[in-house]
Amino acid sequence: LNKRTETTGKSVIYVHTSGTGVLAEDVHGQNGSITIYNDLDLDEMNNLSETQIHRNVDLFIMNAAQVNRLLKSVIAYGIGTGLFKRQSVVFLKLVETTLQHGKLRLIGPGEVTWDNIHIDDLVYAYLLLFLFGHLRRNRIHI
Repeated sequence: LNKRTETTGKSVIYVHTSGTGVLAEDVHGQNGSITIYNDLDLDEMNNLSETQIHRNVDLFIMNAAQVNRLLKSVIAYGIGTGLFKRQSVVFLKLVETTLQHGKLRLIGPGEVTWDNIHIDDLVYAYLLLFLFGHLRRNRIHI
């Protein structure tokens, strides 16, 4: 990507999809911290511990592509319209386990939180990122 920018003189719009696993805490079913992360706080997002799950990949991409923004998606639900992986593997596993046992299983007191997003809303987020990236790259202000 950096070579393309150097060759063409145009910046590349690159959105890397990461995951919120990088924010996970190993609390063994007990209460975790009450930290609420803010995507707009770049210092907070860029200074997460290097030992967090898949943080090494995030850092590699950020350094190689010279980007400082990653899309950290939570569990997506709904049926996608793409050619591959049209449903979340995690969501399907949760449903499968629930059906096998006849109830939803909880770990510990069940106080752990887990956010989710509908796939269509996630697609809109990508579209907005590309739109604003294009506008910024072409110095168009709205």
